[in-house]
Amino acid sequence: MRIFFWLIVCLPTTLLAQFSGPPNNAAQYEEQYQWRIRQTQLQGVYIPKDLPEAIRELSRLSDAQSRESFASAPEEDIYRELFHGLGRWIRLNWGFNGGSRLTAALAPLGINHPDDLAQLIVVVWHRELNGKAHELPELVDMIKEKRRQLYLESLD
Repeated sequence: MRIFFWLIVCLPTTLLAQFSGPPNNAAQYEEQYQWRIRQTQLQGVYIPKDLPEAIRELSRLSDAQSRESFASAPEEDIYRELFHGLGRWIRLNWGFNGGSRLTAALAPLGINHPDDLAQLIVVVWHRELNGKAHELPELVDMIKEKRRQLYLESLD
């Protein structure tokens, strides 16, 4: 009877522990990553499947006044001004640090830093709201170059 009791108490805890906390090694990280990129929701938040859906989701989640205010800001300023607001929300809620189906969809672009992914989404959304072409290849190149410059500066 005691064994049965311990199985009932410990087994659910052991199963839940599979994905609780940070991974301890590369294999555990990969297992968690592979699980995360297959989920449509993480921590109760819907994860868009690709960039167009992310843009639609941001528009759906924001009210008209917020969209208008965001669209009227100069593109050069939007990400810097929104880094701790919208950018942080995107990074945290769409699973950019541990991977998500959205980060997996954006991986072929060659951008993998959570801040850079959020910047990409914010700028594309801004361009979309303003009826501008996304110019994705140029935007990706600019973000990569900025990341490279930050890296080079960190070496000094």
